Amino acid sequence: MYPTPTFKMATLQDETLAKEWWEKPHVMEFWGVPEAHLPNFEGYINGHKDIFDYWIGSINNEPYCLLCTSDCTTLEEEGDWYGRL
Repeated sequence: MYPTPTFKMATLQDETLAKEWWEKPHVMEFWGVPEAHLPNFEGYINGHKDIFDYWIGSINNEPYCLLCTSDCTTLEEEGDWYGRL
């Protein structure tokens, strides 16, 4: 049987872990430089949500991923924010 993953909202205690993940070469290949994403993440963990919610995924209490989710439903409803990035 496979272990069940768990997810918790990212908090101030996860800041160092998230920075370390964003600095990994395979993550930078997809996301680019960490400095492009850290301000939004840091705002979130300090209580200022922009677009994303951030989650830490764990298996057996060991963190293994950072997920970004959004409650956007349609581009029209959100003012086509994606097209302005």
